[in-house]
Amino acid sequence: MSSLLITKGKWTNEALEEAMDAIENGTTLLKKASRHWNIPPTSLFNHLYGKTRFKKPRPIGVLTIKENQVVVAWVLLM
Repeated sequence: MSSLLITKGKWTNEALEEAMDAIENGTTLLKKASRHWNIPPTSLFNHLYGKTRFKKPRPIGVLTIKENQVVVAWVLLM
């Protein structure tokens, strides 16, 4: 599984990956996986069938990491 899975709910990426693997391998049904890993069945369905499988690209940051560290240090100093 990809580590780029979306998790808007209260489950972890690991739980989502385990549930999806179990369903894809045929070891459990979607509803049983939903109950076992506490993930809504609609969310599992959407992730399994590509509706929300990967994260959307994030906007590029304005500051570099170094510039961000300088700003944080200044704010803490003030």
